Amino acid sequence: MQKATDLQSRDNNITGIFLMIAGILLISIKDGFTKFLVADYPPIQIVSMSAWIGVGFMVLWSVMNRKHPPQGIRVFATNHWGAHMLRAAIGVLTGLLFLYSLKLLRLVDVTVIFFFAPIVMTLFSAVFLNERVGKYRWFAVITGFIGVVIAIQPGSEGFDWLFVLPLAASITYATRAVLVRRMAGIETATQIVFHTRLGVGLLTLVPLIIFWQPMSPLDFGTLIGLTILQLAAHIFITKSTVTASLTVVGPYEYTGLIWIALIGYIFWGEIPDNNIWIGAFFIIGAGLVVAYREARSAQIKKKDPSKPILSQTGH
Repeated sequence: MQKATDLQSRDNNITGIFLMIAGILLISIKDGFTKFLVADYPPIQIVSMSAWIGVGFMVLWSVMNRKHPPQGIRVFATNHWGAHMLRAAIGVLTGLLFLYSLKLLRLVDVTVIFFFAPIVMTLFSAVFLNERVGKYRWFAVITGFIGVVIAIQPGSEGFDWLFVLPLAASITYATRAVLVRRMAGIETATQIVFHTRLGVGLLTLVPLIIFWQPMSPLDFGTLIGLTILQLAAHIFITKSTVTASLTVVGPYEYTGLIWIALIGYIFWGEIPDNNIWIGAFFIIGAGLVVAYREARSAQIKKKDPSKPILSQTGH
């Protein structure tokens, strides 16, 4: 019986790894092709249209599943419009910062610096959610910060102020994630995703009209395809974390750096500088520490619900 359980666990881990790699690959492809779009269209237009396309898909999904309670669009009902709109506003800022990063910088540079986001989340959890962060996670925060400094080289002749864009995007992304965490148990994931997208669409509607540039059928179809890719990627990644342990699949999230490096080299002939690779080593290492400690916290909580998770004990 134990052997059968071990074999099942191994199969689940293999499946989880495959799903994680597939999901990250789809996100990398989405980012790569988005770089083509922002070269010809205003980032605000891409942000707004992506949001409205996402809303359209979610409404269609709710109508197709109207026979299952709660019926139809009532699944999105909420009494927390203010909180959703705040997240949406931060989402607009994050989207613009990230798209301008893609427009003006190399793909790998943007990806490496944006990997700083999970580390910022750890810092913000301690500051804004009053969670106790243990020594290992504080070490990860410091290590990640060192990695960012190495990657962007502030104060050197090679420093490019444009690196502030993906760095700011990682910070606003982490801020939005912390706000989502505060809504845990209050709103469902479906409600949060729908109202965030709807809020982004509403907040960018006037700028969309002002800065609108006609899109070719090919580009519009590409944008729809990228939205579908993003949705599929999130499904794969979610199924990955449900199927296998986060300690097993978490590290494979960083395969995105490989895919992005290949896409950047193939389509734009991008070759990252050495400082980017060295900075990536520190940032990814710090991110792995954070992921591992989070996974251990979840496992301890699952085995003994009476024990607080590590992020609350400081161990």
